[in-house]
Amino acid sequence: MDPFGINWWTHPVYINTAMGCTLIDASATKTASSAPQTEKREIETTEKELTFYELVKGMAERAGYDPATILARDTVNYFNISYKKPTKWFVRFFANSRRQTVSTLVSTDRCRELLPSFEVEDAPSSFGVSRIYVQSIEQVPNLEPVIIESLKQLGPTE
Repeated sequence: MDPFGINWWTHPVYINTAMGCTLIDASATKTASSAPQTEKREIETTEKELTFYELVKGMAERAGYDPATILARDTVNYFNISYKKPTKWFVRFFANSRRQTVSTLVSTDRCRELLPSFEVEDAPSSFGVSRIYVQSIEQVPNLEPVIIESLKQLGPTE
């Protein structure tokens, strides 16, 4: 409200133009926050994602890493596993997509060499270097050589 008691967001406003007065619907000029909001998807951490985290943390511990340095963070699109800091990710699990995939920092050629029985392709650049298709969470332990190699790119064991 202004000093005259007028709420300019809901009160009709007339603008003088060369052709006369024009009515402006002030409510249509509100900020973007008044625009209809699209429904946001909730982040839901599934049992499968938690199992993935425990498997990766166990792999890291067997490789000599302190399990306390292996962090997990869920997002709407993927489950992120990182080393020491949330921004230093080394593996991402896409469990909610049409086909489950694991993205790593290891080159596609190296992944194919280490995992000849898996389908591997280049990942979209914003999601990693390589993308490995998995049928189920039970296949994740077979990815250990690639997951550890991806982790080693971020730093040695302490």
